[in-house]
Formats: sequence, C-alpha cells, structure tokens
Amino acid sequence: MQALLARASSVSEIAQIESELTRRQSDLESLQSRRDALTGKVALSTVTLQFGRENAPPPVPVEAAGPGFFDGLSEGWGAFGDFFTGVTRVFGVLLPFLVAFGIPAGLALYFRRRRRKPATPVTESA
Repeated sequence: MQALLARASSVSEIAQIESELTRRQSDLESLQSRRDALTGKVALSTVTLQFGRENAPPPVPVEAAGPGFFDGLSEGWGAFGDFFTGVTRVFGVLLPFLVAFGIPAGLALYFRRRRRKPATPVTESA
C-alpha cells in the first residue's frame, strides 16, 4: 500500500489509497482486539477430562448359530407393540384438537340444518 502511495500521481489517487490503508489498519486493530478478548476467555475456561476403562463384552457362545424362528417372532411381536403404541400416541395427540374443533363444527351443522325451512311442495294448478 505504501508503494502504491509513493507511485500515486494525483490527489484523488492518494486519497483513495490512504482511505483503503486506514480501513485495513482499522480492520487489523479490530481483529487484534478480538483475538486478545478470546485469549482472555480461553485462559479462564475449564476443561474437564474423565478417564475410564470399559469392559469388553462377553464372547458369543459357539453354540449360537444365529437368530431362529422364535427370535424373529419375538422381534415381530415387539414391532407390533411399538406400532400400536405409536398409533395410540398419535390418537392421544389429535384427540384434544378433534374435541376443540369437532364440537363447534357439529353444533354449527346441527343448527344450520335445524334452521332450514322445509321445502314447500310444488302443486300443479289447473
């Protein structure tokens, strides 16, 4: 920037270069003050480490040949129970909304049908 300032030939070029130099210096000072503030926060921060030993899982017995029919049946029954639980949970979530909107809508339909006048029969006149 200072080399550009030395080669500038007009006052407007000098003013442009100086404003750019001033802007970059203020950006640098801002970043340095931010770095100093973060350095202070890092110096006061707490790091907690916990060391422990995990036990290895027990070895799989050699006799176990893999999942069988009853294992699949058990998993299927568990999935059915999970599905039923999910359906009842959704119904439980929707029930207050059905009550809150269903009762007023039902009353509005009832009074609307009740207010209707019966149609007068059309008679032919001779």
